[in-house]
Amino acid sequence: MLHATIIQHTAVDVAASIRPLLEQADVAIDCVRLDRGDSIPERIHGDILISLGAPVSLVNSSSPHGDFSSVTSSVPDWVAAERSLLRWAVDHDKAVLGICFGAQLLASALGAKVHRNGLTEAGWHPVFRINDDSDSEAFKSLPPTLTTFHWHRNTFEIPHDATHLYRSDSCENQAFQVGSRILGFQFHFEVNDRSIRNFLLASSLHRETSAAVQDRDEIIKQSAIYLDRQQQCLGRFISEFLSRC
Repeated sequence: MLHATIIQHTAVDVAASIRPLLEQADVAIDCVRLDRGDSIPERIHGDILISLGAPVSLVNSSSPHGDFSSVTSSVPDWVAAERSLLRWAVDHDKAVLGICFGAQLLASALGAKVHRNGLTEAGWHPVFRINDDSDSEAFKSLPPTLTTFHWHRNTFEIPHDATHLYRSDSCENQAFQVGSRILGFQFHFEVNDRSIRNFLLASSLHRETSAAVQDRDEIIKQSAIYLDRQQQCLGRFISEFLSRC
């Protein structure tokens, strides 16, 4: 039986649509809940590590370029521990999936910079696949274009030796892959209807002025159009991801 460790940082950023897919595949799940006082483990004993989103900025505001490549005192103490865990998981051939903040922290653990994106993205926007899907390690379940849910101000650089998977009109680096089963997604591939509504309640990101920000009503309207399609794609991806573990 496969075993997955999920790092959940808040009560809002949850595994949402991913968790039932893992349960349906008989994957044992250990959820580390930082919002309930759990600590980041030094190691995992299973096969898969998943790091979810968080309202934490990895951008060092004291840097003249607004970026960073190592954990600084401006972020919570647990960030350094999780960054080390992600690096350990990569080095020990675990399957790793980072989403939004989790993808940024994974990129940082792999030596890449995290910085402010040109525009805040919130709501439903298309991403475009840019790698050659003839690559033997490419995920056939990831389509050339997908309208996905976004909720971020920052973004990551593509780590050295990683494959750049997706871009959007407002964010060049939307996803990357290292080897056959280490992936970071800037967009929120995991959301369901409840988690989207919780984002709208808990965060003011959708009230920012940006060409890539949709307001609450538009997000709910677009969710009725695109959420089911994203969840179907996620289901195919998780199935293929688990087949590699």
